[in-house]
Amino acid sequence: MTTATKINGQTEEKITALYCRLSVLSIYKTGSKEGLVVAMNAALPFMDGEMRDFAARTLAKVGRMTEAEFAGLALYPADEV
Repeated sequence: MTTATKINGQTEEKITALYCRLSVLSIYKTGSKEGLVVAMNAALPFMDGEMRDFAARTLAKVGRMTEAEFAGLALYPADEV
């Protein structure tokens, strides 16, 4: 039986998924939640199947966020981290 690595109670897999989601959101960051949703939805048809599914799940999570929660996300382009 393997034991998952945990950081602050989160598994490494969940942390990796969160990092990937934040990376995708950073690509389509426009300054507003609505702008990001519009930009990502416009890009969905051009994504391959797995990426499109991941982006759609990410959009669903963003849709459930309040404006305050969205504003609190640390979204930075990878070259600025």
